[in-house]
Amino acid sequence: MKDVVNYRDTISENEISLNLTIYLSIYLSIYLVCVKIIIILTSKMSCIWIYFGYIAFIFQPHSSLGLLNTSANVNVALNKPTHQSSSVNWLKSPLAVDGRKETRNGCSQTAKELNPWWSVDLQEVYRIKSVKIYLNKIFGYFIWSLSVYVHMKSKGNMTICQHDITSFVKPYLLVDCQGEIGQFVTVKLENMRAILVICEVEVFGEKPFQTFHTGK
Repeated sequence: MKDVVNYRDTISENEISLNLTIYLSIYLSIYLVCVKIIIILTSKMSCIWIYFGYIAFIFQPHSSLGLLNTSANVNVALNKPTHQSSSVNWLKSPLAVDGRKETRNGCSQTAKELNPWWSVDLQEVYRIKSVKIYLNKIFGYFIWSLSVYVHMKSKGNMTICQHDITSFVKPYLLVDCQGEIGQFVTVKLENMRAILVICEVEVFGEKPFQTFHTGK
């Protein structure tokens, strides 16, 4: 009887060992399968996130892309190069983009001439939202045929933002350019012999959306 009991005990121990091996194998297999599933799902989710991130990047507003270096609320004309049809004494064209809106000795002024004009080079192409023009108190409340243009070159075709402005009542004239694209903004008195006095010009805009070229 003693030998039989020892034999049974031996069989029982072998069965337990075998069962543990089977259980461990099954557990390990299930674990590996779960790991593979997680990797596959993670990869798919990563692809999905990348895809939707790319879509969001393409269709988000231009101003939030890295392509734009200025907001539509920033004056892009400040301290930029300027020109005017003529000058009187020290009243040169840069006085209209120096950031000061003074009306005494702080304004640009042309001589009395036919179709006097003033222009600023923004040095880069912008989508112009609006132009704010501060005029001299003497001349500012009394404007005849003032026009504002946006154009790509210093000399060439010009797009009119606003034409034949005859009067205004604010300290400044606000002109809506409706997103016209250009590098230059020109203010001009049309069809008359007069003096153009401008104390400050502020141009608000942003860089237009830039396309990418593959070089093909």
